[in-house]
Amino acid sequence: MENQLWVTLQPDMQFSEDHYIIGDPEKYLIPQGSDSLHLYSPCCDRFNYHFVRQGTN
Repeated sequence: MENQLWVTLQPDMQFSEDHYIIGDPEKYLIPQGSDSLHLYSPCCDRFNYHFVRQGTN
């Protein structure tokens, strides 16, 4: 994959009640366009996450 960045995520427990990503914190971070972000796992049998910014209008 091109334009990728390897990251390890650590949620801030003080500000977040949803800690689902802490069990699988190593991801490739890949921005797409101006409104999407993809977090891909480096190996099989792990979760990928896809985020799309929603309008605030």
